[in-house]
Amino acid sequence: HLHPDVDIQPEGDGFNLRVAGDLAARIAVSDVANTTIEHSYYCPDFGVVLNGQRICLQRQGSTTTRMAVRIELDPAKGGVDA
Repeated sequence: HLHPDVDIQPEGDGFNLRVAGDLAARIAVSDVANTTIEHSYYCPDFGVVLNGQRICLQRQGSTTTRMAVRIELDPAKGGVDA
């Protein structure tokens, strides 16, 4: 679940996360075909419910599989270099 100010945009092998139009982070996933953006809720305080989004990773079937996720923070926004 992400803060309502975060805009999730599909991009190549993952998603760009933007705040106020600026790139804040990038999430790369190994299986983008099984990854979706879904409606979600953000509850900053008791009784306060705000609409938001989430990134949902899912696998179908009973075989053991692995999915890799990499989060890259933008150094200009206080993140760390990847």
